[in-house]
Amino acid sequence: NFYLKSYYYILLLERDQDEKYYHILKNILSGIDINAPASFKYTLWENISNYVTFRYHAGETDIMREQFELLKLSLNKKIYSAEDEEKFFINNFITFFNVALYLGELDWASEFVDKYICKLDEKTQDDIRNHCLGSICINKKEFLKANEYFSKIKKLHEPHMKAWLKLSMLIVYYELGWYESSLSMIDTFKHLLNNEKNIQEVIKEKFRKFIRGYSLLTDIKFGKDENAKMKLKMYLEHNTGIGSVNWLVRKAKECGVDF
Repeated sequence: NFYLKSYYYILLLERDQDEKYYHILKNILSGIDINAPASFKYTLWENISNYVTFRYHAGETDIMREQFELLKLSLNKKIYSAEDEEKFFINNFITFFNVALYLGELDWASEFVDKYICKLDEKTQDDIRNHCLGSICINKKEFLKANEYFSKIKKLHEPHMKAWLKLSMLIVYYELGWYESSLSMIDTFKHLLNNEKNIQEVIKEKFRKFIRGYSLLTDIKFGKDENAKMKLKMYLEHNTGIGSVNWLVRKAKECGVDF
């Protein structure tokens, strides 16, 4: 009856997207035995997590704090993957890390990497660790240190992570004033987006828009185009869905772009 009731509310949440079913399922997850079947725990967590993610993409950005509490709950219940309590799905690992990063929970993110990196496939552990620690350094404005971590990465297998690494390195190069490195990375980034078939086109477009804005920003910083300020101002005001747009806007203001 317990399992039937749980699946029943999962179906209702999926059908109605009603918050009351979310809270019912969250209470079930909170009270579940830690030794319950891994597949059941994962199904329960995945469905209520998807509901929160749906609301975030619908514009409720404040709900990310609820997602953070939910992922901490899942760790307490040893929910790492659908089949095994000893291995983490790599996409889930990165999602957990990115939620903490988004909320500025840098200490928690660092502790998460230290504690759970061992649950990833051994072949990916070093690269994922360097990717995560480099990202934390960017948030701390430790750009040389971030570059050191990123330069140690040999290969990332997940396509979206490859793209985010390129974007992160562009940010590092800009902050360090490495203009030639920026130009080279822009070409590499464009090549990846043109040839990677496993990134959705809508996501690729976000990255391409970032590259365009970034190119205008570097034209301002390095004095390559006297009209770049006006071009960037118009570009940011008339385009939506730009990747890392908050960083672009912040740097544009630092360069004297008046919004």
